[in-house]
Amino acid sequence: MRDRVYLLGGLRSHIGIRYGIFKTVRPEVLGGEILHRVWSKYGKSALPDLVLCGNAVGPGGNIGRLTVLEAGLPEEVPAMTLDLQCASALAAIDLSAGKIASGMADFILAGGAESASLAPRRIYQEWDERSRKREPEFTAAQFRPGEFSDDAMLLGAERAAKKAINEGLDLPMDEAVVVEEKAFGSCFETADQKEGMGAFLEKRPASFQNK
Repeated sequence: MRDRVYLLGGLRSHIGIRYGIFKTVRPEVLGGEILHRVWSKYGKSALPDLVLCGNAVGPGGNIGRLTVLEAGLPEEVPAMTLDLQCASALAAIDLSAGKIASGMADFILAGGAESASLAPRRIYQEWDERSRKREPEFTAAQFRPGEFSDDAMLLGAERAAKKAINEGLDLPMDEAVVVEEKAFGSCFETADQKEGMGAFLEKRPASFQNK
């Protein structure tokens, strides 16, 4: 085992929003540009033993491999993709440190690449109970207590958030934003909102009543 593992440095792209300036840029293209620059800056005198890429929302397959090819690294450089949801990139760095510490590698490039704008739509088989969540009657029932599942019992801001997601999922961006704004605005008409703001200003725990 090695006593120390060193982080040489890192780079990142501009962090945009969904359907923003990078909406047509595939994640492996964006990630490949960053990967090329990191390799050029910190290690171009040597090939990495491995590239680890965190990715949570698609497009599926080994996006780490695609990123390596887009970066212009040689084909013989191996690459692997990790999916630990929001911790995917961090997991890639953590696993890299473990491999280096154990002596399995000397130099690894690690990070993450995502594109919420180009995430594939998941469609479940018709016999999968999860497919019912896209049916209008199921979506409506999620907000009537006592029907279908515990999802129907979401309260307050949670319910407003899920309602905005369900209603805005297939809408154009400008219409979905309106749905979100209405849901967001509805939360400011509640006693819980006032309690939350009061608790924050007074530096005390909040006591929410779902009102």
